[in-house]
Amino acid sequence: MNVESYRLFAFSVSYPMAIVDFIPVILFMIAMGYVIKMAHGRIKTIFFAILSGGVFVAFLGGLAKCTWKLIYAHGIDFVPLNTAFVIYQTTGFFLISIGVIALLVADGKSRKKAVKMQASLLPLLILSTVVVMEKPGFLWYIAMAIFTCVYLISLSILAFRNRKIGTGLLFFASMVFMFGMVGLRSRFDEGGAWEQINWVAQICNSITQLLLLIPCYRLSKVLTPVCPASVTN
Repeated sequence: MNVESYRLFAFSVSYPMAIVDFIPVILFMIAMGYVIKMAHGRIKTIFFAILSGGVFVAFLGGLAKCTWKLIYAHGIDFVPLNTAFVIYQTTGFFLISIGVIALLVADGKSRKKAVKMQASLLPLLILSTVVVMEKPGFLWYIAMAIFTCVYLISLSILAFRNRKIGTGLLFFASMVFMFGMVGLRSRFDEGGAWEQINWVAQICNSITQLLLLIPCYRLSKVLTPVCPASVTN
């Protein structure tokens, strides 16, 4: 991998776009903060560590991408930052999915089923890793979308269990906008059109994360933290 910074003029990134790119990352981090709050004391320590670590790694990936765009807007393409985004996001979203599944079955009635669900994600992680090693492409976006669907659907089920229908539906609304971003990926090209589509993608991404933040906040009011002593480590 080329670790040197160099100027690249295949397409343009403006400073406003680079700054706006931080918005969905911040919204995502706040939303996941509420998820961590809900999980505190409800799941085993190992799964809580996995969830928290996944959120932190995913946040680092988003931060790396935002920083890359900010530097790119200055005319410099620092490749390692863009590479870090792909690797960290893949790992982070996978770990978040594992943690949220554990939260879903925290009542202890379906732990064997939870293990099977978590294990079923491993082949997808391996596949997405292989894709990343070659070159991040449409298949990687699909893998990331599946990881995202896993934790969004799990959170929506938690909302429905607690009779929060509107909250649960907001998670599905977030999913719809997320697939919209995947669809936009196939329309990216070079030149000015790239920036125009990227603006649409960033607006779509911000809406996606906002539609994640709102129901996470509402659900956190229902699933309040419990005493860690009640969870078997």
